[in-house]
Amino acid sequence: MKKYLMQVVIYTRYFIKVALDNPGVLIYTLALPVFFLVLNAQKHLFQHLTTGQFINDIVPFIVWIVVSNALMAIGDVGALREQGYLKQYKTLVVNPSVLLVSKFLVALITLFLTTGLVGLTCSLLFRLAPVTTLLQIWGMLLLTFIPSICLGLPILAFTMRFQTLNTVVNAVLMVVMFGSLGISALLNPAVTNLFVNIISPVYFDMNVYALVATGNFGQFGMSYLVITLGWVLIGLWSYRHLKLLPMEGM
Repeated sequence: MKKYLMQVVIYTRYFIKVALDNPGVLIYTLALPVFFLVLNAQKHLFQHLTTGQFINDIVPFIVWIVVSNALMAIGDVGALREQGYLKQYKTLVVNPSVLLVSKFLVALITLFLTTGLVGLTCSLLFRLAPVTTLLQIWGMLLLTFIPSICLGLPILAFTMRFQTLNTVVNAVLMVVMFGSLGISALLNPAVTNLFVNIISPVYFDMNVYALVATGNFGQFGMSYLVITLGWVLIGLWSYRHLKLLPMEGM
């Protein structure tokens, strides 16, 4: 176990170094969400928002950052596989999961930075308490990141070419985005609606944020536990069927 954790630390540092070697992409990743936040929330600028207003109007944008970045992290691992790196790294680690955990930790660190900037921007633009806003956003992130990753892991259980992988990830993102918009516009489902929370990770993350912000565990807590358990089981199944060889190497 000690060797496993040491390798996770080593490869996490390595992937962070790779990310820092391209500062333009890193700045783009961190700054773009803030730009779109300001752009999409112009009608609320410098107005104090209640918790309900913030959840309804701003939180969907924040949870979309979490969901999309989790799926993009899955795509990054798939890209490493299709470029042959996972096969090479496999001989250097005690378990292939070291590479996945390290890559996902880098994605989580990036999300902490991104949502931190977004949270501080929200506190300035909407006259919110900065510490409370950050704690609520990061609490939602910690509670939803692993389930989101597990839900996306089935993508790695199938072999596909690099171009096909990008297409699949982008298609899933579009389905999640437009599907969530459609659910909100047409159905107006109850918070405790298990089916809607299962098929819409954005709606699920919004309800988790509301749980963190209000502390009302009784309304959504059990649904959260059931859905998270189901998605983790999907992730475990997907890991057991994980493909390490690129399609050209099969």
